[in-house]
Amino acid sequence: MNPSICEQPLISIWVPLSNLSKTHLQILHYNSPFSFAKCFSSKSSSSSAAALSVATQDELHQSFLVSYLINSCGLSPQRADAVFRIYGPWFRFDGPEKPDSILALLRDHGFQDDEIVKVISTDPRILICTKKTLLPKLEFFYSMGFTKRDLPDFLVKSGFLRHGLDGCLIPLYRLLKDVLESDRKVVLVMKRLSFALRKKSHKNLIPNLALLKEIGVPSSKVASFVGAFPADLLSDPVEFHGRVDKVKALGFDVTKTLFILALRAFSPAYRTTRDRCTEIYMEWGFSRQDIMSAFNKSPQCLLLSENKLRGALEFLIGKMGLQVQAIVKCPAVLSKSLDERIIPRCSVIYVLVQKGLIKKNWTLSAVAFPVESSFLHRFVNRHQHIALHLMLVYQRKVDPFKDSCALIGEMEQPIP
Repeated sequence: MNPSICEQPLISIWVPLSNLSKTHLQILHYNSPFSFAKCFSSKSSSSSAAALSVATQDELHQSFLVSYLINSCGLSPQRADAVFRIYGPWFRFDGPEKPDSILALLRDHGFQDDEIVKVISTDPRILICTKKTLLPKLEFFYSMGFTKRDLPDFLVKSGFLRHGLDGCLIPLYRLLKDVLESDRKVVLVMKRLSFALRKKSHKNLIPNLALLKEIGVPSSKVASFVGAFPADLLSDPVEFHGRVDKVKALGFDVTKTLFILALRAFSPAYRTTRDRCTEIYMEWGFSRQDIMSAFNKSPQCLLLSENKLRGALEFLIGKMGLQVQAIVKCPAVLSKSLDERIIPRCSVIYVLVQKGLIKKNWTLSAVAFPVESSFLHRFVNRHQHIALHLMLVYQRKVDPFKDSCALIGEMEQPIP
């Protein structure tokens, strides 16, 4: 893209409307004392009149607009053609001066060529804005905490340059600021919502947040919900209300974090995941009552990926030999990393049980949740005579499940 093109007066070789899509790249621009606007002037020269006699004003409009989108904005001929078909009837300007000033403003505020292409491709009507309306929007985002480095990407994804300052941007900011209390958190949430905001579903925030407050969800929990799962609050208010009623009917306390987690788990976006998790649990012997009991303790247990859930159950039930009820009592363990926490720690427990150094009724919560130093102190270091062997198991340098008898025998011998 050559910005200098925008600075030159334009006269184009116009082509028939039916042939435009095949000849966009053949449109030539020449230095000329005549501007595009003069082609429509009653005082136009004989050369302008000749041009008008060949093509209609609509054809001139299309040819100029498509040419400008290609040569000044960097759009491909195909995309420029598509943009004109969608926006042409609402998209007119007399010459390059106004769109040139908008492109210059965007570049001054950190927009790169590829970002300008994305903005214009999404909605070229930004080119007929004025600096007077566009600049206050940019300054508003800077006042919130956006920088010239991250603002272009956000505006490309969210399409917020098209929204009104007083009718949309300021009310949305005030709503989020009232809940989150800091500009830094508002910026983080808006970045996470960038694609969702393009659909104008941010209007659903008002009734959905009002409902949470109405039923008694503490402000701190609402803030946590907005900060952690903002997209879930953009749901249709009718659907969201039904989801709230469903979670309350299950007995979740609205003042607890579990209520928020359950509300998220029942989002329509996760229906397929919930159904697949339920099928996997049942394959491993869980009843529906077991699954609901686990869900009431840890709603995330129905939001796990298939690979993660299968891997955890294969290890805990298939290798460790745990009963379903052991997992139902502590379903949150399934959310932990299989490779970094579940396998290393449970492997150590397996060895200790085999040697009779701990009772078989150990619990997953006592093993999976303590910080590493506490786990090592309680289950590795205190068994000094085999601590080095246990550390090899913990570091997964030895697999106790492949030949447990040989391993136990080795542990009876001192390490040289």
